[in-house]
Amino acid sequence: MLEVLKQIDYSPFLLTFKLAIITTLFLFLIGLPIAYFLAYSKFRLKSAIEAAIALPLVLPPSVLGFYLLLITSKNGFLGKLWQEYFGHQLAFHFEGIVLASIIFSFPFMVHPLTAGFKSINKSLIEASYTLGKSKLETVFRVILPNMKPAILTGITLSFAHTI
Repeated sequence: MLEVLKQIDYSPFLLTFKLAIITTLFLFLIGLPIAYFLAYSKFRLKSAIEAAIALPLVLPPSVLGFYLLLITSKNGFLGKLWQEYFGHQLAFHFEGIVLASIIFSFPFMVHPLTAGFKSINKSLIEASYTLGKSKLETVFRVILPNMKPAILTGITLSFAHTI
């Protein structure tokens, strides 16, 4: 039994786990300010941005993958830019997989975070401002602690979707 376990190549599992951790971290860092912006701002193109964020949910994975391959190939816009700055192509490298995974899992982070921001009671935010806290202090001391379930949901969904 132990001999069988020793013969298993664990590198695909480790690579997938590494991809999921990196993707989830980037999604959180990118998704948090975008979700904050979507939850607390009103502007004309807001619904268009929300629709663009939801595109990976409605597009078939083959279509999304095809367009990502076109953009990241050596003749694509991002591929040429990447080749110029980093000396290798983006498609079929780990960085390209991370980019594709971020795009593919983006709604799984942004939607729960946006819902979490919207669920915060406005009186908590107003009380924080009344007590002399800045916007940044209010975000870190009032808003983020009160949306832990939304943060955990976004992290869990993004990680699971990447795997």
